[in-house]
Amino acid sequence: MRVEILQFDDCPNVGPTIERVKRVAASLGVEIDLHLVLVATHDDALRERFLGSPSVRVDGVDIDPSAAGRSDFGLSCRVYGREGSPPEAMIAAGITGKPFDPVQSKGQGLATSGALLAAILSSACCWLPLVLVALGVSAGGVALAFEPLRPWFIGIAVMLLGFGIWWTERGVRRAHACGCPMSRRRVALNRGMLGLSVLGMAAFIFFPQYAGNVFGQRAAVRARDTQLVTFHVEGMTCTGCEAGIEAALLKLPGVTRADASYEREAVTVGFESGAVSTAALIGAVAQAGYAATGPEAIRSKSGLNGAP
Repeated sequence: MRVEILQFDDCPNVGPTIERVKRVAASLGVEIDLHLVLVATHDDALRERFLGSPSVRVDGVDIDPSAAGRSDFGLSCRVYGREGSPPEAMIAAGITGKPFDPVQSKGQGLATSGALLAAILSSACCWLPLVLVALGVSAGGVALAFEPLRPWFIGIAVMLLGFGIWWTERGVRRAHACGCPMSRRRVALNRGMLGLSVLGMAAFIFFPQYAGNVFGQRAAVRARDTQLVTFHVEGMTCTGCEAGIEAALLKLPGVTRADASYEREAVTVGFESGAVSTAALIGAVAQAGYAATGPEAIRSKSGLNGAP
């Protein structure tokens, strides 16, 4: 690969540019054939389409994507934003042939993906038992295992998202500083993705606060002969746990109602008389990952048309 550094005599920025080019090529593991090209006269500048010293070309192509549309050729110093040498990211893009991305979207994508994953895990104490119950798999101990980790996952999610925002805005500032071309559409897309990530992260972090209302499966009592049992339940960590307990109980044949309460640490179950045993109800709660004791009270009702 032929790399040329075009310069005029005694340009102070040529030395740093040579070092940058060598350093970038070494980091990429690419062997280059480096040449210094002296541009001595104005005619030389026009012939070489010289945009100023130093200019870096890879196989005859200027590494600055904006160079193709310029015609200000002449013997002048070339400035890359506030620097006299091209940024290493621009040099690397020129050597590898990949588009120059001053915002470096990959770093932002990794940060926001990590933030979303941490946010999802922060509410696993609520949604994972629901999923396991739906699949018919025991969720024993899941809520209690994840609950102590919830503050840590939330902290990690916030830090990673903050890093993603900082990374994106840092790239925009760097692009402005070096005078590098930057796609406004890409920047808008990156910022839009960050906004969606914030919404998604918030939805998972606050999932325990609204899960009970969204996924609750309370049912009216319709059977003519219905028995009501109230159990004390241990292991609930938020209102989102209510839905998992209710779902597990309502899967039992004969159960017509399940009303769990995180505040009361209890669940009231309505079922057709003789259709299900107390042990089966306690087992269903255990299947959801919680411990039921009791029952605290048992009442038999006949001819009920709605929930008491």
